[in-house]
Amino acid sequence: MKELDRNIILRKLIHSLGAFILLIVKLYGLLTAQILILTLAIIYVVAEYLRLSGKTIQPFTWIVNKASTDNEQKSIVSTPLWYATSVFLTLTLFPFTNAMIGILTLSIGDPVASLVGLSLNKKTPNPFNPKKSIEGTFIGLLASIIVCISFIDPYQVLMGCSAGMFIEMLPINFNDNLGIPLTASLVSWLYKILI
Repeated sequence: MKELDRNIILRKLIHSLGAFILLIVKLYGLLTAQILILTLAIIYVVAEYLRLSGKTIQPFTWIVNKASTDNEQKSIVSTPLWYATSVFLTLTLFPFTNAMIGILTLSIGDPVASLVGLSLNKKTPNPFNPKKSIEGTFIGLLASIIVCISFIDPYQVLMGCSAGMFIEMLPINFNDNLGIPLTASLVSWLYKILI
């Protein structure tokens, strides 16, 4: 096993924290969660503009500096905005159960796949995207299924999580943070309606 860079671990931990939005929906309602996502996104954009101007808004600037690459820091680090957009759209477009599958696949399966893939010395390259490993994708899929299956119909979970993790392993030209939850939610929703 390789030792992982602390920045990567922090980045994946932040990625996993997105699952807490589901708790906010359950406790305070969808509208509250949507307002929270939009508010944080606006604060983040302001913090990024200030960071690029040499000023800071803590803790945003510290987190961006620790979790992003030097190349990303040359402009607005857009990954958190893609993440917020995908979670917002997923919650808005799909029933809660299906949104839960998509968001948990994004916040659990995706970072687990990355951490497993990065930590293995020997790995099998993904035939679709050699930068990713079969082992990482498989363990990420298992992690998302295990988390979801305790709340939702197992077949819906299997279909949605598999679809989301399939998107994760493709060499797509857009941020997979958008594709993973929307695809997982859509496939699980279609499965529920059609089967």
